Amino acid sequence: TDDLTTALARFPYLQLVARGAVRSLGSDTHDAGARLGARFLLEGVVRASTGAVRVSVHLSDAQTGAHVWAETFERDLTPGLFA
Repeated sequence: TDDLTTALARFPYLQLVARGAVRSLGSDTHDAGARLGARFLLEGVVRASTGAVRVSVHLSDAQTGAHVWAETFERDLTPGLFA
């Protein structure tokens, strides 16, 4: 999460809301996004198994809940996580 936030923060036209601010508003991320004035929500899940990692991300419209984009990334960890 921190790496993704750091990467997105370099774009001056994006205003990122801290993860802690969203969590403090409750478990309904769409409601929290709307209350914070966010246009989009980026959510994800990381799953790891022996020798591999899978990251699934989902982008949705905070106001309508409409699905905008999703992708799953899988990587072999044999050479190491950061290779």
